[in-house]
Amino acid sequence: MSSPAPSPSHEPAPSQPKPFWNPGKLIATALAVIAAVAGLIANLTGIFQFLQPSLSGQWLLTMHIQQSTDSAYVGKTATFQIFLINDGQNVTGAGEKIQVDGKDIPIAEPSADPGARPAFRKQSYLDL
Repeated sequence: MSSPAPSPSHEPAPSQPKPFWNPGKLIATALAVIAAVAGLIANLTGIFQFLQPSLSGQWLLTMHIQQSTDSAYVGKTATFQIFLINDGQNVTGAGEKIQVDGKDIPIAEPSADPGARPAFRKQSYLDL
């Protein structure tokens, strides 16, 4: 009697190890890196603006007067309350003097005398 013919094996043939640096993957990776770097370079201005602190908000500014053409002001301090809006590289705002030498300046009240000059907070506008 003859022996039965060997049945075909269902085991996969031993495969060759795939190289780690597949040329297709290497090219795709290089293109992705180049695209990422180009995207960063194109958006540098936006990135820098995002990282810059904003000056928007309420600020107190105190000035110590060291020189003046009117000697009565030398040595005094003036405090201003200012409100700034920072829009990109533009800063605008408004403010008023609220103290002189640490003493509050009263808020303006209407005067009975229309010709009188009231002592009140002065409003100023900034355009830097």
